[in-house]
Formats: sequence, structure tokens, C-alpha cells
Amino acid sequence: MAYKHLGVDLFVAGFLDRLKGVVYFGRKFLPLVRDLEAAGSLAELAAEPVTV
Repeated sequence: MAYKHLGVDLFVAGFLDRLKGVVYFGRKFLPLVRDLEAAGSLAELAAEPVTV
């Protein structure tokens, strides 16, 4: 979520097995991100310093 705070809105991902990787990403990872967004975690991150 810190990347989103910095303005990053795109990541390029590669999977060895493309279909399984994309399915896993959509079912497991994206819901976690959406939950963090809905919970307002971005406001909390805005107060924290980010090192890149």
C-alpha cells in the first residue's frame, strides 16, 4: 500500500504457469488489497515515512 501512496498504480508480474498465477493473484492477492483500501489503511500509511 505504500507504493500506492507514492503514486505507483501498476506492477508487471510474471508467472511460470500463467493461468494458475493469474487465478491465484485474482483470488488471493487482490481481495487483500481491496480490503486494505476499504479499511482506510492508506490514510494510516500517509503518516508513515516511506523509504524506497
